[in-house]
Amino acid sequence: VILLLLSHRLHVRNWISSHLAAHLVACGHHVVCIAPALDWAEVPLEVRQGMEFLPANYAGSARRGRLRRGLMLGTMVAREHQSRTMAHKLAHEGRSRAQIAAWRALRRVAADPERVARGIEARLRPSESARDLIAAVRPDVLLWPTTFAQPNEELEVVKACRRAGVPILALPASWDTLTSKPSALVRPDRLLVWGEASVGQARRLGYADREIIATGPPHWDCYGLPAVWNTRIVALVAGTSLHFWADEAQVVYALQQASRGSPWRVLYRPHPSRLKDPAFKPPYGVQMDERLGYDLKPGFQEHLRDRLQASACVVAAFSTLIVEAALMGVPSVVPAFAQSQKGPFGILDHGAYDHMAEVVGWPGVVVSRTLPSLLNNVHEAVRGELPHDPWVLRDRALGIARVGGAQDRILQAVAEIT
Repeated sequence: VILLLLSHRLHVRNWISSHLAAHLVACGHHVVCIAPALDWAEVPLEVRQGMEFLPANYAGSARRGRLRRGLMLGTMVAREHQSRTMAHKLAHEGRSRAQIAAWRALRRVAADPERVARGIEARLRPSESARDLIAAVRPDVLLWPTTFAQPNEELEVVKACRRAGVPILALPASWDTLTSKPSALVRPDRLLVWGEASVGQARRLGYADREIIATGPPHWDCYGLPAVWNTRIVALVAGTSLHFWADEAQVVYALQQASRGSPWRVLYRPHPSRLKDPAFKPPYGVQMDERLGYDLKPGFQEHLRDRLQASACVVAAFSTLIVEAALMGVPSVVPAFAQSQKGPFGILDHGAYDHMAEVVGWPGVVVSRTLPSLLNNVHEAVRGELPHDPWVLRDRALGIARVGGAQDRILQAVAEIT
């Protein structure tokens, strides 16, 4: 019996809509999925056939939620001197200044805030409902896709499994989860990561080599060899959250205006968090992609792959889309001049985050420091004149994500621990 804990719509997409859970069923496993009921109802019946569903009703109390938010801050304070990402995020946690100061004071008396945070969490007994769940399901293993940023929604079930001696396999949701999110308050028995870059990140966080397995992302097996260069006439703009790219709409509109009367066009993919904003309106005249957000219908990742196949370049301010584009041999342009709600230097601040600093140094990833420079770079890409080597880009991206066979490697990790 495999218990699959899907606390967020993102995980439902990556694990159910990608057919990985169906692959587990086809291999003879009984798969029990804990997921938000509304998200589960959106998944086509044929995709979730053969799986047992339980609604995600196992979150901790509101009091525990507040405590765990404070514990997450402690794990960030523990890393702020080694991580520019954590230092920048803590500098803009305006509502939590007193807690951050307390964790820093603790660190000054030679205590490790992360170890203290995990010790406090360890004293919390898992909820009765979570313990009853594990007693009823009796899983052989827990698969835990996670960002480590929603502990109250996940840890009651995780800790009930730990208490019952059930092996825990955690799968960070992205390649940068280990560097850009709080550390795990409950450490898993195995950490299944995207690739060699994440292996190094896990080691620096204190995981032993025997605890780390580079499986690759479960939903990226569709990325094959990069396409042969042909005429590409799309500039794909991949948005991010409002906090990190405040003037995104203005930049997208400027690109759209620059494309008027030209053979190329702009295709806009807003970030899912922006789509949830009731005030969001796409810039006038800009073409939106057809499949957006955390789309739960099958074929979403293949759709995005096909969009990248048709793109001369990607305009993006976050790393995951840059990596996906690189897997297809497509260059990226980073709008370093763009405004942010967190820090006076806008996207430049975020470009210095640990994970972004790695990808912006790749040949074929261009940092544009002004809007005219961005427009010029996009024009160069459409004309096929933006310097890059598709094979070098792909090679760099393969250091981030092992693509092809990831689902089989996840099945192998399950078999080895059960």
